Amino acid sequence: MVDILTRESPLDREELTRKVQAVRPVTSWSVNNWLEDETFGHFPDGRFGMAFQGAVSYEGSEPNLAPEVDPPTDSITITLHVRVTKDFLRGSGLGIPRYVTWFVGLRRVPTERSFRRDDDTAAVVKRRAAFATISLLRSDAQRLRLSEDCLLWVSLDVAHGTAGLSASCPCHR
Repeated sequence: MVDILTRESPLDREELTRKVQAVRPVTSWSVNNWLEDETFGHFPDGRFGMAFQGAVSYEGSEPNLAPEVDPPTDSITITLHVRVTKDFLRGSGLGIPRYVTWFVGLRRVPTERSFRRDDDTAAVVKRRAAFATISLLRSDAQRLRLSEDCLLWVSLDVAHGTAGLSASCPCHR
């Protein structure tokens, strides 16, 4: 996609997708996801090109507030409740709602932000084109002795770059 847009920019989405698929076996969904990367952008006429050529990089608009995210009461802190599942305890990656990444300032991809925890480790929030994740919560669930179906409360303070974690289920209060 970089080669195509560097040589032939600007292109409309349909033409870009067709040209990329002619050289690589990818889906149109993949092309759309790649266009969220900060390397690419769009021109005022809606066609796509490279950011270094003057195209404006994609910036996500405010997503809907997910049910597991508490409505923010200020512009500094966001909290979410993470259900502990079998996969979570096994160490599988934990997806988080897009609203969280938008709130903490990750509005372009790829990007990530670290939040310092009390034990001097970092919880890392990452935004990619197709997903968003947060790291290191498995160890917190184990430290707090959370079992399957318990809830882990995660608070991210944007102003201070810190993360707070605790149990938020009735069985641990």
